[in-house]
Amino acid sequence: MLLRRCRVPQCLNSAFFRQDACLQHSADAGAARTAAVDYLLSEARITELSFDGLRLSALTLSDKTFEQCSFRHCVLEQCDLSRAVVNLCFFDHAGLDTVSFAGSDIRRTVFGMAHIIDCDFSDSELCECNFNGITCGNSRFSDCDLHSSRFIGASLDHVSFRNCNLHEVHFGNAIPVECDFRYSNLEDAHHHIPGRRLR
Repeated sequence: MLLRRCRVPQCLNSAFFRQDACLQHSADAGAARTAAVDYLLSEARITELSFDGLRLSALTLSDKTFEQCSFRHCVLEQCDLSRAVVNLCFFDHAGLDTVSFAGSDIRRTVFGMAHIIDCDFSDSELCECNFNGITCGNSRFSDCDLHSSRFIGASLDHVSFRNCNLHEVHFGNAIPVECDFRYSNLEDAHHHIPGRRLR
């Protein structure tokens, strides 16, 4: 994925949605945010765009396709992305609170270092995704295919992985607290967790 950089010298951020600068350096950040939200609501297929730093609240974005998009440092609250197709997207360092991805097809997507609270990923394909370093609580990955995804160093508090395909999933140095792995093929996962057992 090749997104344009912000026009401001030394700024390492991507240019925000159809702008030549990031939100921080936008001439009219309010108008840029409004245009981005309107586009997300109106389009069925969204590709190769940056929405970095955008706050999305109580939006219905279900059944949409997102390809090679960036949502770094975004805040998503009470949003519905159920049955979405998400491929090669970035949600690293995002805040996801009460978001549903239920029934979605999510592949090769990065959630690294995100805060994921009260979210539902159940009954989804989540293959080759990066959840390294996430802080995740009271969330559901039940009935998911998580083949070759990574939760290295993740903090997992009351997270359900019930009845999941965990083949080649990496949980190295994760910190699970009251997590449910029943009916999942945990023996096919990698889980070196000093002083703890996944069960």
